[in-house]
Amino acid sequence: MRTRTHLAGKLVALARPSPGRDGGRGTDLAYDGLGRLVQVWLQARPKAKDFTPSIKYEYLIRGADGPAAVHTQKI
Repeated sequence: MRTRTHLAGKLVALARPSPGRDGGRGTDLAYDGLGRLVQVWLQARPKAKDFTPSIKYEYLIRGADGPAAVHTQKI
């Protein structure tokens, strides 16, 4: 398995080609500066073809004043 890493601003994108049933297209992942997963492009919606992410994650950290939360959007 090959992994390619690109630094684009504060997002780090990883592409993991999978030679199996997806024909080697792989899944693209993007992380924020803290290493949290923020975007996923599944095989049916490749990032290389300018599709919007299949899944988006947003993080809310309130510190000691309240609970943390993760908002998930799936297309």
